[in-house]
Amino acid sequence: MSVALGRTAKDQRVLVWLGLLWLGLAAAILITQLVRPPQIQIVWQTESEFETAGYNIHRSESADGAYTRVNTSMILSGQDALAGSEYVYVDTDIEPGKTYYYRLEEVELDGTTTFYDAEPGEPISGSFRRLEWWAIVIVPLSSLVGILLLSRSFRTKKEYEF
Repeated sequence: MSVALGRTAKDQRVLVWLGLLWLGLAAAILITQLVRPPQIQIVWQTESEFETAGYNIHRSESADGAYTRVNTSMILSGQDALAGSEYVYVDTDIEPGKTYYYRLEEVELDGTTTFYDAEPGEPISGSFRRLEWWAIVIVPLSSLVGILLLSRSFRTKKEYEF
């Protein structure tokens, strides 16, 4: 006695669509990662800003190098000098994979300035990676699942003899 086992045409279509969906997901993630603009966000929070006019961000390509101001105009201090504020500056004039170092300059109303680092003597550092770690993991896995589903959809009938 011989029995033929196989997939129906509908089962094959479902597997093809699922395979293509997983491959599409991998492609979408990869394209999104590659076309996103390079940027580094500098975030800081103040407890109070009494007599503070605003802030400037200075950047260098080495920790002990020369720093240049990157913001075009001073970042004005918040509304409430006693409550402080949270600030975000986005640096978009960068190259992916390169590490940059930042110092925050506080400008007082009388013109005096104070520089701040992440830790005393340690400037804030940041870099932009073109591909994030999770995308490096997800894209190959999604591609593999898609390829496996597509390969399963094209398998032919198997005959078993008893």
